[in-house]
Amino acid sequence: MLESLPGKLFELECTDDIDETVSKLQWSQTADKELQKLNRDCNMTGGLPGVLVLAIGARVMLRRNIDTNKGLVNGSLGTVTAIT
Repeated sequence: MLESLPGKLFELECTDDIDETVSKLQWSQTADKELQKLNRDCNMTGGLPGVLVLAIGARVMLRRNIDTNKGLVNGSLGTVTAIT
């Protein structure tokens, strides 16, 4: 479907990051291994892929609530207008 859009396809690597500077807990190698496991298994990330392919004009849908006050809720639709 994306191939039918004019323009370039962009592959974006998707990973979870944790800012350990805001926590009083010490980051451990065990915690790092668990985070790496999450990044490799799409079943642990709500079905999201490790690489997201997008193009200008692609239709997108949120699959989780992000900010209900701003209307960024599960099922919200949008169109990619720019990739920077």
